[in-house]
Amino acid sequence: MTEHQEMISEREADRVILWLNPWYLNRISSRKTNLNQCFVSAEKKGYLLREEPAMRKKIINMLLELRYEMHEKEFGHDIMCDSLVEHLLILLERHLNLNTMAGNANIQQVIRYINLHYTENLTLDFLCNRFYISKFYLSRSFENATGKSIYQYVLEKRMIMARQLLISGEKPTDIFSLCGFGQYSNFYRAFKKYYHMSPMTFLKKMNYEEKNE
Repeated sequence: MTEHQEMISEREADRVILWLNPWYLNRISSRKTNLNQCFVSAEKKGYLLREEPAMRKKIINMLLELRYEMHEKEFGHDIMCDSLVEHLLILLERHLNLNTMAGNANIQQVIRYINLHYTENLTLDFLCNRFYISKFYLSRSFENATGKSIYQYVLEKRMIMARQLLISGEKPTDIFSLCGFGQYSNFYRAFKKYYHMSPMTFLKKMNYEEKNE
């Protein structure tokens, strides 16, 4: 475990680099707590931690205390350093987990909203503005949660609705706007690509199957 400090620019700013070897993390981990997990979670977050002011202050104070123990080497400094590193990594992992749960909650809100409004003109910009999240985060997190892009998810909901309306006896030219399409030509192309047949072919197939039951 080593620590390095450098000036980023002439402005008052510090960069603190704490080198932690895997063997060291394994040594201070317990059977129930693997402190390497902090770095696994951090990788998923792009190694970025957006913390509240209170959390930031707590982390800075712990780093300052750790630096003091490493430099002054007073009695018991090795035990104090281990304890501070353990505390710091546990704190970071807990905070990363809280942010992940909060992020998942945001995505669930987006999914619920889409389920209620998928026939409306939903764009990525609109959803980002409504839920105060970035395009990159929304796109990536939504696909991780559903296995589909937002476009694919909305299209699937619309196609299922179109199929149900056609089965109930509605005409293709009467339902395209109900399913969220501005023009019939767009609906036709989307339907044919999704079901591998045109809306009229789908209707004929359904009628044929009904007659032969």
